[in-house]
Amino acid sequence: MLKKWNRQVDLIGGPIMKNLFIFMLPILVSYLFQQLYNAADTAIVGHFLGEQSLAAVGANVAIFDLMVMFAQALGNGLCIVVSRAYGAGDESRLRKSVAGSLVIGAGTIAVMTILSLLGLGPEWECGVLRLPL
Repeated sequence: MLKKWNRQVDLIGGPIMKNLFIFMLPILVSYLFQQLYNAADTAIVGHFLGEQSLAAVGANVAIFDLMVMFAQALGNGLCIVVSRAYGAGDESRLRKSVAGSLVIGAGTIAVMTILSLLGLGPEWECGVLRLPL
């Protein structure tokens, strides 16, 4: 069964619909997990924190989605750089591309975390989130 998962997929040759479907599957699964997260978030907040908190979650979904889409777009761009180095067979450039991608990813995560914490407002005091119960 392990051999089945290690199969090479040639996305530039063969039937286009099959290749598009294979390429689309990981993206589809990631969007399904994103929707499950949103549904769970809505259910938990609506059940435990009430209508006002649920409205606040709904008002901020666009901001959250913007941050997620930015991270996905950055990851896709970094994948292009790594893929080009891999396709060219340049192992030195590949190593530098992967290392650079990790540094850029970690830096972006740090900046987005700091900006998110600064945007939380007065409810965030001394590193403890105070929930209105």
